Amino acid sequence: MGPAKIFGAGISVALLATASPIAQSLPDQGTIGGILNPIGNVISNLTAPINNEVLPGVTFLLSNFTATTYTGTATSCDMNAADEYSTTSPEAVGIDSHKLKAALSYAAVDGSFSTKVFRNGCEVGQGFRDALMDRVPSLNAGQTKAIVALIAGIVADRGWVDLDAPIDDYVEPGLGDAAHRSRTLRQFMQLTSGAQVNHVSGLNLFADISRTREYFSSTLQYPAGTYYQFDEITPSVVVYCLERAIQKAMGTNIDFQTFAQLALFDPLGIPTSAYFWQKDRSGVTTGYSGLWLRPLEFGRIGLMLLNNGTFGGCRILSEDFVQSMRQGTTANCGFGLYVSLNSCQPGQTQVSTDYPSRSTLPGEEWIQSAPNDMYYSLGLGTNTFVIPSLNMVVTRDGYQELDIVPGAVSGSLNGAFPGNAGGPGEHEFFRLLMASITNMPTSVRATIQNSGPYDRPANENVTVAPFILPLSAPLGTYTAIGPHGPVGCNALYCPSSSNDGLTWLGQVPRVIPGLVGLESRPSGCEAQFTGNVDLPDITIFGEPVFGDTETS
Repeated sequence: MGPAKIFGAGISVALLATASPIAQSLPDQGTIGGILNPIGNVISNLTAPINNEVLPGVTFLLSNFTATTYTGTATSCDMNAADEYSTTSPEAVGIDSHKLKAALSYAAVDGSFSTKVFRNGCEVGQGFRDALMDRVPSLNAGQTKAIVALIAGIVADRGWVDLDAPIDDYVEPGLGDAAHRSRTLRQFMQLTSGAQVNHVSGLNLFADISRTREYFSSTLQYPAGTYYQFDEITPSVVVYCLERAIQKAMGTNIDFQTFAQLALFDPLGIPTSAYFWQKDRSGVTTGYSGLWLRPLEFGRIGLMLLNNGTFGGCRILSEDFVQSMRQGTTANCGFGLYVSLNSCQPGQTQVSTDYPSRSTLPGEEWIQSAPNDMYYSLGLGTNTFVIPSLNMVVTRDGYQELDIVPGAVSGSLNGAFPGNAGGPGEHEFFRLLMASITNMPTSVRATIQNSGPYDRPANENVTVAPFILPLSAPLGTYTAIGPHGPVGCNALYCPSSSNDGLTWLGQVPRVIPGLVGLESRPSGCEAQFTGNVDLPDITIFGEPVFGDTETS
């Protein structure tokens, strides 16, 4: 995290501490309020002359920091991939500007480096930090999984992979046993592989040797498809299998990231200067995290999903695949294909991540202040929210999740712990945002479970096992020593792998032009990759991808 982001996070904590009536009502000693109240009192005294508006949950310093809303009369917008977002006034698409600014300011004060709201294809507003931060590549954490799901859909739509076939069809001969090879890519993307999870090894963000081979050394605790558990290992198995399927179909040693640029990012108008993407040491692109994509691009992903797989006139994904992403499972109604679903109904099985405790809910919306057709990526403060019933996309970035400070202030451990959905901060943001919509259909409003203050009971439970068992898992992931290390690997090398896992560091300088906007965007459909291997004019960094040239 850079200095600007550290400073921003600190200011967010202080401002929210100042703002929150909960914090100000807590006793000064022996609680979180004892820490936050003095900070809040100091900041309040310093900012009292410019505090000109108070809304529930937050004091907005509007004279110095204010969200941006746009002007215009367009009631809907189209855009080409090579263009920046089209904008219009909130009122033109049925949103109250004043109330929208309240929601955006709440998000910014609560640690958001970027927050953008789109309706009917138009950007209508952004937070007060966006101008500074939205071109800075950010660790997308769990949102990386959603990007992997999109690429899986592209490959499946081409018929190059069957998401319901055993991965035995795509894994190199001799790697792993029959039971591990019998799981499917769909089960991996639904997080129902049944493999034992250790979060200490799973959150090894920079030193993992081979996530794929770690999976093959894991214990299979549950029958496939029957048990949901948040998992940071199997998403990289998905990437591994997809890359092998792509290479087989194309007859070339094309790298997963090169394919992703051609088949997904180019049609979306996302240049290589907008991101870099980590690999593990064996050379496989990390699927669970590791994509550093700037927040400016999240809206393109959301708008493509909102339009059922099309963007700028390009068909990127089939409508069937987009709809399949939104289907929950009997193991967890609140999770689809690497996206969280707000659509659970009473009586269905709904399971939280076990950060820090595994909880079974009665079947309800994760974010009770938002419509129940909303679905979204769940990263470490990085989200792309899609609300089809309102023709709306909301994007958010910030390492300090919306729920962390409100959760801590209200005394909810699960609300304050990263990696959960539907805590008090998200609830308040969407409560404010939904209040800004002036033309919400009655049928949509009826799906919002709670338009009032957050009222879930505090959850102080901790599920210890996924953080400590198996005991040898952390040692295995870092050193390849022990029964849960990556199969066949040592600390430096894995057989039959490229072992070029540090080459991604060479991508980092390419984002510099993007930081200041000295770049051109891909032209969408004109650059769209069709999968035809006889396309020698398609190049990456000036080198042909196809023909006799192999890209590694």
